[in-house]
Amino acid sequence: MADSARGGLTAGGTPVVPLPPGRLVNTRHGPMLVNTNDVYVGQALVRYGEYGEIEAQLLQKLVTGPGTVVEVGANIGAHTLPLARQAATFGAKVIVFEPQPVVFQNLCANLALNGLYNVRAWPQACGAQTGTVFFAQPDYARVGNFGGVSMQVAKQAATPTAAAPNQVAVPCVTLDDVLANEPVSLIKLDVEGFELSALQGAIETLKRCRPLLYMENDRVKQSPALIEWLWAQGYRLWWHVSPLYNPQNHFCNRENAYANVVSFNMLAVPAESDIVVHDARLSPISDAHWHPDGKTEAQRFAAAGVKAPGGAPDLATIEREGRALLKSQRYEEAEALLRPHLASGRGPLVLWRMLAAAIRPQGKIAETRTIQEMLVAHAPGDYSQRFDLSETLLLLGEFERGWREYHYRYSLAHTASIERKVQRPRWNGQPIPGKTLLIHDEQGFGDTFQFMRMVSWAKAASGARVILEVNAETYSLAQRMGGFDEIVVRGTLPPVFDLHCEMMSLPMAMRLKPADLPGKMPYLSADPQRVAHWQARLAKLPRPLVALVWAGRPTHFNDANRSMTLAHLGPLAQAGATFLSIQKGPAEAQAMNPPAGMSLVSLSDEIRDFEDTAAILCVADLLISVDSSPVHLAGALGRPVWVMLPFVPDWRWLTGRDDSPWYPSMRLFRQSARGDWESVVAAMAREMASLRERNSTHSSR
Repeated sequence: MADSARGGLTAGGTPVVPLPPGRLVNTRHGPMLVNTNDVYVGQALVRYGEYGEIEAQLLQKLVTGPGTVVEVGANIGAHTLPLARQAATFGAKVIVFEPQPVVFQNLCANLALNGLYNVRAWPQACGAQTGTVFFAQPDYARVGNFGGVSMQVAKQAATPTAAAPNQVAVPCVTLDDVLANEPVSLIKLDVEGFELSALQGAIETLKRCRPLLYMENDRVKQSPALIEWLWAQGYRLWWHVSPLYNPQNHFCNRENAYANVVSFNMLAVPAESDIVVHDARLSPISDAHWHPDGKTEAQRFAAAGVKAPGGAPDLATIEREGRALLKSQRYEEAEALLRPHLASGRGPLVLWRMLAAAIRPQGKIAETRTIQEMLVAHAPGDYSQRFDLSETLLLLGEFERGWREYHYRYSLAHTASIERKVQRPRWNGQPIPGKTLLIHDEQGFGDTFQFMRMVSWAKAASGARVILEVNAETYSLAQRMGGFDEIVVRGTLPPVFDLHCEMMSLPMAMRLKPADLPGKMPYLSADPQRVAHWQARLAKLPRPLVALVWAGRPTHFNDANRSMTLAHLGPLAQAGATFLSIQKGPAEAQAMNPPAGMSLVSLSDEIRDFEDTAAILCVADLLISVDSSPVHLAGALGRPVWVMLPFVPDWRWLTGRDDSPWYPSMRLFRQSARGDWESVVAAMAREMASLRERNSTHSSR
């Protein structure tokens, strides 16, 4: 029996595979069967009761919810065990892949030993396409590095072929195929140079789930391609360089058998994510061609993001502090924190992005644009940054490129779920006579009112039969507008169509320029019966009648900057007008306690829909409002409207002007400093007093 264990023939002449020397070890994360001939994984578990524990600690921090965790290249499960236990606390499952048959069997044994029933294991490799891969057969009965078996140089085929005598053939799958229905939150890869291929096979999963990624990147020559590919997918990257030896190891073994051996890994976080991972060894990646595989202590300190005597600053701390300042809108302090680290004109992209986020709210739009263009040039796959650039360009009136970049609005994680997955080509402005074009709304009510004007333009430019699809709330207003062949309500099945275009993609398709605005005005009209109703309802009120809206939709991402309280409008009370509250939502309750001296009639409870709002605006002499959907409705109706804007407004209001190319009947009143509504209201109060004097003089004549 002992001889058989060392290899040879059985009595019947059948070859005997040498059995690897196995040992059961009570590790930090549970009992594990290990091969003691493995010089790294096996010996680390025997000597220290753990393997790659510094990596494992970071990985556990990345599991923060119920999303599925994926490990590609699990080996015998040294990291699978802590990942699975952490995932189990959230009721999440783990999917692991290990292509080496012998190692896979060892992995399964360890999963069974620990009762990890939330793990599903696959004996397959993961690549860019399905097929078969080959790797050189290790001798597991001899000393070797069994975690270093590489498939990077093995041939990969679409159909299985015979393996060479010293090779093992294993099936290769794509992660997209396996994970099609999984809500993936984290993917960990350790596949010996095969990382890029495995990620290319997960491209749809990355788009759909935007998971965190953690991967080995120890191949210096392959590193630039991997980094640049991840940037193109919209990820921010950090180096995570960790020593194999952990002084605080489970067995308290003070002997460092691995000297200065370190593991070179990367953490990838979606660019649009606000996740901040606290780990002193994380160092932001800004240069795809720099790799931390240096030999000096200074390089090691820099790679780990830790201050060394005279060394680099702790960038992880800077990022953490900067994000906290931005979140609390302490923009000047955030700028002061970031500027010194970027004074040379170079620095990590994440700090440049934070600087742009700090200076834009301060009104430094030109510099913001310069930084954003630099960021897009260095990381063209950072779609959230491209969207930020689009809004800056549009704010500056640079429509041509601004509309192109605005197209990336649906490449963001938080907007992907609301994108219409239309299985037809998007119209790009070309003539399509004889075809049917579906134009559909997509965002807020104000956006729909603003861009409805372009439906008839698109019909003229395309020569197509146009179907307009809008939400139920704007349907009747759109129906009277015309400029289309058929109109349907969103949520119903539209007629068959050949091409489609989102309403807010029409400017890109038609190359909209400021000179093209405003087009035929007005393009919306109120329902005559509703107008008659509101004329009777308001007939006895003294004029002028001024409609008021002081707050937008509370769930809007910028509502804190664009909305105010009714109390802010107190100075208007002296204008001698009758004010009509058409405020909707939680803020409408403020009308119960108007500012002293203000004659205010609340119509909020009587307003059933936008048809009522449109009719009221046609009866009133003026609308005064913050940036909200009623200002677009008033503008589209051709009614007088004054808009109160924050210091840095939404892109559609441009900069440095008190009128709007979108709406000739509109005047803009801008904050002179961030949060300064007082000066805005004071300017309107003066203007209303001037109007009253002019009207009084005109009446006396």
